[in-house]
Amino acid sequence: MNIIAIVSIVLGTVIIVTRAPLIVAPQETVGFYRKVLEKPIRVRAIGLAFTALALVILRATADEPGTLATILYAFSWFILAGSFVVLILFPNVAKSLVD
Repeated sequence: MNIIAIVSIVLGTVIIVTRAPLIVAPQETVGFYRKVLEKPIRVRAIGLAFTALALVILRATADEPGTLATILYAFSWFILAGSFVVLILFPNVAKSLVD
């Protein structure tokens, strides 16, 4: 299994795990998100996790040819910029999005 397949599986799993509870129990999920995003340090920790994920994807797809590698490379820049600006530099913006 090549690195692009592994990155795609991990990214898909992260998306499913973070979005699936909204389908099953939306009120409880929003309550959980509000509790998790209550303090800026927790928001920054989540931002660091997403930043690390984006950096791993950037490194994995930098030298790979192909359309999927190019799409993942561009998407990882989007994740990196969004997580760094919104979650790390300005955590109150992320908290206001949940409220």
